[in-house]
Amino acid sequence: MNIFAEVTIDETGIIKQIDAVKEAADRFEDEALKLRGMLTQAKATAKIKKEKAEEK
Repeated sequence: MNIFAEVTIDETGIIKQIDAVKEAADRFEDEALKLRGMLTQAKATAKIKKEKAEEK
């Protein structure tokens, strides 16, 4: 039994899992930024509508 071979296999699996988590985090970050932009736009639209209503 070669203990180093087992460690290498485990390290490779761990590296693949870490890479998968990094990819998921990147996708999550992209979606979070999109949602933040949508929220900012919705707030701006609501503010404009409120100002127009106050003018009338």
